[in-house]
Amino acid sequence: MATTYTEIDLLFRIAIEDSEEPYNFDPGDTNALVAKIRNSALQQINRLVPHIPKVGYLHPDGVVYQFNLRTALKDSEGEALSDFYKVRLVTIVGANGGRLKRHGRGINYIRDLEACSTGLLSYNPSHYAINGNLIFFSSIKAAPADPLIPTSSELFTIDYYGLATELDEANPSPEYPLDEGFTDFIVAMMMMISGGTYIKGEWGAQVKKEGYDLVHGVGGMEGLLTEFRGTVDKLGINDDTSGMIYSDHGEDVISSPSIQDELLASRDWSVFD
Repeated sequence: MATTYTEIDLLFRIAIEDSEEPYNFDPGDTNALVAKIRNSALQQINRLVPHIPKVGYLHPDGVVYQFNLRTALKDSEGEALSDFYKVRLVTIVGANGGRLKRHGRGINYIRDLEACSTGLLSYNPSHYAINGNLIFFSSIKAAPADPLIPTSSELFTIDYYGLATELDEANPSPEYPLDEGFTDFIVAMMMMISGGTYIKGEWGAQVKKEGYDLVHGVGGMEGLLTEFRGTVDKLGINDDTSGMIYSDHGEDVISSPSIQDELLASRDWSVFD
């Protein structure tokens, strides 16, 4: 069973020797300070190693070619999504669509299209650009025939990395794969975030002074971070993303094989001959 947030909070208090008076934190956390530190730690880990793959959709209207990914993303049932962090892959499903490439010139490419006498044309785009939370497409996609019941080929499908879900009674454990034996990593990040800022006394001063090197574990904080990053890589979570563009219209850099590919390649298929 995955570690719950109450167990994480307890381990954090033990780690900073907050088990008897005078307490470093309010014992009952009535001001939700420990909860704030815990959820900040989850987001910091996610920023360092994006690991929560999700899918959302953008609904074109035949007029706009830019969308705010923080506010315009919807799920398959049309409900707004607000957990966008980073784009993985942009596609248009169907015979006339496919994988869109992130243009090597970025927003400059879109601005050049805007400056043309014809402006941006109306058809399925082939490229996109990212500027902050905004995504820009190289042309204007038509609105769905029935906006209330769109088909997948009428929408932009956005595979993205989501923000970590805050932990509470409804969501007691961190999201996979952070829930797979990485409790020490979460507690260590909580210590780093709170040390010298929230933690009182000698312990807080020591964390502030020594930083990452203070945390226990193989290689300290950097060792814990490397271990988690390695797990994410082995799971193939970062495979098949847009990658880096090495020319304006070139192909994406090929990603390393996923763990599933490696397993398939290693199997003895002769039993089916």
